[in-house]
Amino acid sequence: IGLHGVFHLGQVLITRNDFVITELEGEPGRSLAERRRKHTVVKDLAAMRRSFDYARVVAAQQFAAKPGSGAADVRAFLEDWRAQVQAAFRDAYREAIGDSAVLPRDIAEEDRLGALATIERLLYEIRYELANRPELVTVPLADFTNLLEA
Repeated sequence: IGLHGVFHLGQVLITRNDFVITELEGEPGRSLAERRRKHTVVKDLAAMRRSFDYARVVAAQQFAAKPGSGAADVRAFLEDWRAQVQAAFRDAYREAIGDSAVLPRDIAEEDRLGALATIERLLYEIRYELANRPELVTVPLADFTNLLEA
């Protein structure tokens, strides 16, 4: 199991009864030497969790854009969805890697490393959104603020 580098829902294609992971070249803004350097897979897990965060926000925005949608009602549902899908992804990932030592066996240790990887990912997202999609910079900014307040 290696590090994808920019693992998110946009790089996962659903086939008939399987998934295909694409774009294994890593973050294009990093040098080739940096992309080839070994990193922890915890970074990929943090990046995919962030992708679920984006999916939650986009779904809420699309729902709110519909007249009479009751957008406030969907927020709790989407928060619950995010928590469940993140936990399911983590459990499935751990099951898939089996006894591999690429992830700490101790969940608390994984959580500590995951928090650091999430901060790094959020800072990357803020830079990326400012440069490419300024209308979405509120997504990582809000989540970064929430993380700091926790």
